[in-house]
Amino acid sequence: MHTKNKSRTYFCFVKQWILILFVIPIIAEAQIDSIKSSDIQRTFNLQLPNNYNEQKSFPLIFVLHGYYHKNLGMPIYSGFDKFVNKDCIVVYPHGMMEENGINYFWNSGGGLSNNYGGIDDVKFIDNLIDTLTFDYSIDTDSIFIVGHSNGGMMSYRLAMELSHRITAMANLAGSMMFDTIVPDFPVPILHIHGTADQAVLINGSSDLSWPTMNINSVLKQWAKWNDCLPEPDTIVNNDSVIYVKWSDKSGENQVLGCFLINQGHDWAIISENGWIISENIWNFFTLKEIKGYEN
Repeated sequence: MHTKNKSRTYFCFVKQWILILFVIPIIAEAQIDSIKSSDIQRTFNLQLPNNYNEQKSFPLIFVLHGYYHKNLGMPIYSGFDKFVNKDCIVVYPHGMMEENGINYFWNSGGGLSNNYGGIDDVKFIDNLIDTLTFDYSIDTDSIFIVGHSNGGMMSYRLAMELSHRITAMANLAGSMMFDTIVPDFPVPILHIHGTADQAVLINGSSDLSWPTMNINSVLKQWAKWNDCLPEPDTIVNNDSVIYVKWSDKSGENQVLGCFLINQGHDWAIISENGWIISENIWNFFTLKEIKGYEN
């Protein structure tokens, strides 16, 4: 994947270690941390791999929760908790809490900006990248974004606005919010969606509070931005899945659409039904393909 210019800004990084200290070597540290962004203290969970050491640069994966779910439960819900055995660092940022004190959200743009316009989540993630790349040994050419539902919507916004920093993006059950921002750089895209999803419809929604684009239109738009061929190749089309791929000449900036027949919106239930989403996302990030859909 192409190299992009990286900028660094240093922010105060408050660490609260919740593992036993003085364990050498460092192992899978579960941390609840925070940084200050836009004068707001923002929190996140950080997951280091078992083999973390500062002599090696590790990929960084952001996993963004959906509307309502505070990210303290995202590691297990998403299956990325098992990635302590892989060569990557995983961070689970927390969205902002609504005034009702119950629901957590991301300002993913579109109609949501009318409600949450004072919250700059793009800046938060940008600041968090600065902080983590300063404090940990991270490969800045391997910074990935994963999002579910409202977090998937936010992932699309980040891929557009931070295309100079994001290496690739994977989306489960999210969509774009009719934003007109054009990314400065290509970003490889994997979109996974259940055809029976009633929360974020494949055909889009004109609801003024949560307007979303038709998923096929989203993928075609990204294929155009990534300079892919106008028509996709159908890799698999059977009773379980439709898997299509738009390819560019370099093979670096492809757009993949994976539609799971009769699956719904819930990440954990989809995984229980046999689709190991986290592993497919990892394969996309590392191998530029997803596996297990050939039959």
